[in-house]
Amino acid sequence: MLGLLPYSDGFDARLTGRHKFSLQLVAESHLAGRLLDVGSSYGWFEHLMADRCDIIGIDPSEEAIAVARTNVPHGNFLVASASDLPFEDRTFDAAVMLEVLEHLPSGSEMVVLRELRRVLKPGGRLILSTPFSHPIAMGFDPAWYFGHRHYSVGRLRTIFADAGYSIEAFHVRGAGWELVSVIMLYLFKWVFRAEMPFKAYFERQREREFLGSRSGISNIFIVASTPRVYTS
Repeated sequence: MLGLLPYSDGFDARLTGRHKFSLQLVAESHLAGRLLDVGSSYGWFEHLMADRCDIIGIDPSEEAIAVARTNVPHGNFLVASASDLPFEDRTFDAAVMLEVLEHLPSGSEMVVLRELRRVLKPGGRLILSTPFSHPIAMGFDPAWYFGHRHYSVGRLRTIFADAGYSIEAFHVRGAGWELVSVIMLYLFKWVFRAEMPFKAYFERQREREFLGSRSGISNIFIVASTPRVYTS
């Protein structure tokens, strides 16, 4: 239709500047050892990180886990809730929770972060991303009008402090190209079941917004750590 390419859920087609910046933070934070991916969705993170560390991906959706297992046959995935993790204390060296916080039941953020802290080792790191509460970003997010949450730096500082984490870094990335691209993605995916026109050009611009040095308005990324336990 209209000469557009069919929509694809393949890894290459869906890898954007936001995903690449997440991977950059993982590399810069030197995450290693056993890692938990909360909200693994279709398994893109496991696909790209399988050779770098031991990853377990969890998602509450049985359908999402089934897709992830198909996409990453050698991956380790479990159907599980982030508020009741099926792991013993201090199991993981690090965790990522990328674009998940805003989908949790309202008011449950603290429960989930404390549960994550339980399964992280002392000094374990958590990398998290979520939509940023800039007025323009919220106004351009169709889902925001139906309750899709965006978070400010102040609110996240409070949540993380109360959950017992130390925040090492905040990064805000993504701007106009990201916001417009998301709207076009919704339109062309759900109406035409096709990739948006000029996708390659848009992706290059989005990548510049996320991987460049300039701060943005669409997504906030946090690098945090659990307290270290010192013994004499």
